[in-house]
Amino acid sequence: MKNVIIFGTGEFAKNIYNQYKDDLNIINFSDNNKDKHNTLFFEKLVVAPKDLTSMDFDEIIIASSYSEEIYQQLVENLNLDKNKIRRLYVNESKVQFYSKEKVEKSEYFMFEICRLLEENHISYYIDHGTLLGIIRDEALIPWDKDIDLAVLIEDKEKIETMLKSYLNNFIHPLCKTNNWKYKIEKEEIIVEGIKETLFIELQIFNDSIFKEDEVALDLMFRYKRDSIIYWGVCGKYLKAPINICFPTSQIVYKNHSINVPNDKIAYLSNLYGDWQKPIKNWTYDKYNNL
Repeated sequence: MKNVIIFGTGEFAKNIYNQYKDDLNIINFSDNNKDKHNTLFFEKLVVAPKDLTSMDFDEIIIASSYSEEIYQQLVENLNLDKNKIRRLYVNESKVQFYSKEKVEKSEYFMFEICRLLEENHISYYIDHGTLLGIIRDEALIPWDKDIDLAVLIEDKEKIETMLKSYLNNFIHPLCKTNNWKYKIEKEEIIVEGIKETLFIELQIFNDSIFKEDEVALDLMFRYKRDSIIYWGVCGKYLKAPINICFPTSQIVYKNHSINVPNDKIAYLSNLYGDWQKPIKNWTYDKYNNL
């Protein structure tokens, strides 16, 4: 059995670990986030990238949305053998919209959270790959990994208060088990030359023993500065003019009204450039304004 190190400690890495743990001997994780060094992830030690040069392994699997950038880091900066490095893309994780049933469960939960935000007068809009799929394809992108919504950072405490009472009683009619939780991610990011600690996202998920019930939705926090909004993504940040984001507009998707950016076409162009061309092997490096 191969001795393997997984590079990444996010949701993508979690999915890849669960997918390969029975076939590979996963000995460690690695990550560029210094806060995670010398911590445990699935009871495996998370090591700093520089430590990889002195370790004995058969393969490194990159399970990060920055796979191309990390590959260059490992090969060019650390001089690791490129033949021992495998890059994965989000579509290679089996925990995604791979079936009609999974899509139905995810969309039901998306509509439910959108309704809840509306009822509590919390601004939001459908974002990232979820927005792209709904506008371009009128469907969720099959190789996407979760639902993305954008919310403002000033609503963080209100959202947490709302979810603490709501999730305890929420029953998803299409799931066998309901064990709904949330977690918040934050990270230090350099924004316009200044180091900031940003809240990245609040992820709501069903902590179920059944793979088909692993529904997840991310509320991604937006920060305002002058005429732009910005937000953290995997150690970097994206930005957009406020006026193409807010005030939000509404569209009807599968008989449900949902909020989208004020100018959804300009927003998609700002993020993706040629957003009408599908890219299956997607990494965050391909964002237009990262």
